[in-house]
Amino acid sequence: MQKGGEECSKPYPEGTGGFAVVDYGTMDAAGLVEKVKNDGVEILLISTLMLHSALHVGDLKRGLDAAGCNIKIVVGGAPFRLDGQLWKEVGADAVGYNGSDALTIIARIIDAFFYAPIEVEAWGAEVIYSEDGPPNSGMPFVEQLEDIKSLGLPKVTRTPCLVKVLKAIEMLKARVGDDAPIIGVVMSPFSLRVVQIGFERYMELIYERPDQFRQWLLSSTRQLF
Repeated sequence: MQKGGEECSKPYPEGTGGFAVVDYGTMDAAGLVEKVKNDGVEILLISTLMLHSALHVGDLKRGLDAAGCNIKIVVGGAPFRLDGQLWKEVGADAVGYNGSDALTIIARIIDAFFYAPIEVEAWGAEVIYSEDGPPNSGMPFVEQLEDIKSLGLPKVTRTPCLVKVLKAIEMLKARVGDDAPIIGVVMSPFSLRVVQIGFERYMELIYERPDQFRQWLLSSTRQLF
């Protein structure tokens, strides 16, 4: 966990929650972008006293994006208490209203979610990557609706894209220990069928073959649980 301030930042106990804390003090947006990029910051806590300083968080966010930094920003201070939507307007990921909020917010940020199509990637389906957005599923990989019946479950420990999720969870656990929950995410049976067969055929099943649709959803649930 790292800490920086546009106007001022109050010291926070070092080592809290298993994170190393660095106080950057007062810095402008451009200088803070360079600093956190070089230091490999993961989460940036920013406190401001004045509205004009709070608005500079937007400049910081744009600078971080332009520098290719995937950093979570948590803001706090008087301007964000007075305007409950300001943190969203400046592009922050969360807002805290007092110092004790920090661990709660950071715990909420820590999860093992990679990207939505990772589960269909486990079946060998196409995943489309872009520079300005999250990965998306490619073309549906199930050509005939009846083929769904023969789909087996991927072997988690033998599937590269799922193995990296397990590795990430191990790394998170080693980092935070028991001080923060690590959230696991799986795709729901409804969403899974959409990326397997495509939205058009999915809607066709719902309206024209509801019994088969229900059976397929039930089979997905039974496979998972």
